Amino acid sequence: MSLQFNSKVAKESQPVRRNYLQAGIHEHCNLVEFGLKTTPNGTKYVSFLFEQEGSSEIAEHKVWYPRPETAQPREEETVEQAQQREVNNALSQVIHIVENVTMEEMPVITATTFEGWAEQAIARLTNKKKHQVKLKLIYDKNGQFATTPNRVPFVEAQEVNPTRLKFSKFEIENRLKKAEAPEATVSTSNDVDKLPF
Repeated sequence: MSLQFNSKVAKESQPVRRNYLQAGIHEHCNLVEFGLKTTPNGTKYVSFLFEQEGSSEIAEHKVWYPRPETAQPREEETVEQAQQREVNNALSQVIHIVENVTMEEMPVITATTFEGWAEQAIARLTNKKKHQVKLKLIYDKNGQFATTPNRVPFVEAQEVNPTRLKFSKFEIENRLKKAEAPEATVSTSNDVDKLPF
């Protein structure tokens, strides 16, 4: 193989840098990518990537595969009910996106695994008209990255007017402001004898 020293090839090989949407309710968003993915450490999720029309700003909603074995029962709830709640939360997020993007009610899907169910559910997006949506974003618990909440509703068809997407009191007080980056300390000393190397 011979190496290419070509500026056009070099430019085309660079990943496209995209900016992420900030917390808020964003209109005219398009679902541009979706599918089953795996993190580098092996954690599986369903990914929905949205892009706001007229910009390169994006937001990704990740539906993590449910882990019913880790569900903690609430008061008056059995272990089995807690596990089903965990599964239902993941299913409802996928249903919520599919129904709002296609503007069609999703038929009943039954499967023996979440992955099998998710494959059938997102297949509903293939070859369907995808309508624009409004997207609700909040900052994560550390105030660093804008993300969709993990409870519905967080997306709705663009045509819905007035919007039904609202922020809870908790979200208003804790999840709409980005955390301030810590100040960098800069040494102004020119004394090289104090350097550790």
